[in-house]
Amino acid sequence: MSYFSVVPNQGNYRAAEHEFKLVFLNRTTVIPVPDDDIPKTCFSFCPFDELLNMTEDYVYLVDVIGLLTSVGEEKEYVKDAKVMKMIVLELSSKELTIRCALFGEYVDEVHRFLGSGYMEQPVVVIQLAKVKFFRGQVGLQNVMHATRLFFNPDLSEVVNFKNSMIDQGINGTQPLFIANEGKVVSLEDDFTWLTRRCTIDELHDNNEEGSFVVFGFVRSIVDEGPWWYSACVCGKSIQPQGGAYYCDFCQHYVTNVTPGYRIKIAVVDDNGHGVFVLIRS
Repeated sequence: MSYFSVVPNQGNYRAAEHEFKLVFLNRTTVIPVPDDDIPKTCFSFCPFDELLNMTEDYVYLVDVIGLLTSVGEEKEYVKDAKVMKMIVLELSSKELTIRCALFGEYVDEVHRFLGSGYMEQPVVVIQLAKVKFFRGQVGLQNVMHATRLFFNPDLSEVVNFKNSMIDQGINGTQPLFIANEGKVVSLEDDFTWLTRRCTIDELHDNNEEGSFVVFGFVRSIVDEGPWWYSACVCGKSIQPQGGAYYCDFCQHYVTNVTPGYRIKIAVVDDNGHGVFVLIRS
């Protein structure tokens, strides 16, 4: 690989723990070289107990291995006339269970496996999944075009995992539970009814990061600062430095500047408690 840049490995959902990462440029060239000494697969499995003890989103992508015990019902998110398929898997390891939400083409991969007629609980390997802390629980999600799914792969790690399950008295021959009922859920309804509700008064005393549903009345639009700002293609706000724009998040100078929009409103509840809300687009 030639003509690439090396930048600090920052941001959420990093694929490796190395302090630097490689970034492709317009003239980056990649040539495949066959080499049997380089492993075709490389995993670093994160134990379930470590995952379940996390209290916030994890910045690194993880590999997990577990016994697939159930497949939830397929849902469809409807937003802006676009439909996104979604399904939830439950994985077990050493009497611990974690849920993994899959979207889009990854739902098709699950259906292709189920269509093969294999009805027992298979061993599933999920490579490069993101860890999400939602509604007080830890779960996994796929990353589009990065996460990889393997069902009963021919790997030494799978053999070792099966042997460890047998030592616990689990042979993996139990039937796989599959929920067949599907339903359409709008993204707005799913967020409104599944996200934790919080009053404005409770929000003032809450130091917890996360998503909350807050009900109130818009009292006024705050005339504070410009209603638009300069943004990098990554969406982060940027400021001119020395006659040019530099993005602290991307760690390079920006030539393609796009406008971002923001408005600040004051929201109050029935008890007169107020909060400012900053809306970006």
